[in-house]
Amino acid sequence: MDQDYIKKLEAGEELDKLVASEVMNMFPCDKWEYMSLGTAGGPVFIKKCKHTNCYPKQYIESIHGRIGGLPQFSSRPIYALTVWQKIRDTNEFCCLNINSDYSYIYRIELIKEDLTGKSKHEPCVIVEDEDFCVAICKAALLGMNIINQNK
Repeated sequence: MDQDYIKKLEAGEELDKLVASEVMNMFPCDKWEYMSLGTAGGPVFIKKCKHTNCYPKQYIESIHGRIGGLPQFSSRPIYALTVWQKIRDTNEFCCLNINSDYSYIYRIELIKEDLTGKSKHEPCVIVEDEDFCVAICKAALLGMNIINQNK
């Protein structure tokens, strides 16, 4: 994936789909069953498949918010942090840094581990964005590009 293309992406379905497939290894599945638990429990999707990495193909909007469908990695911090954890779990980067300044710009840095000792411990990925979730998603995609190039 082109680095310039990734850096121009904004929050939304396109970025979420890329993160789902390229970082999280997730795919849409139609073997989820919608069920309403009434006003106390709200609507839910019950998984009816054996996949470990799928999400409901469809979603509904309710008073509880969006239920099911593509995870909103680029707009919901709870999902963005799962992306962050996935990048940490690759063990390809020795340092994952999140910085913020008074202008509310988030700077994400990924530093590749160098066992030779020749590296100056410089970031191989730097992303700056006004949106926390978007910054994480872009950094994750760029990080996966580096991992895939080295395979």
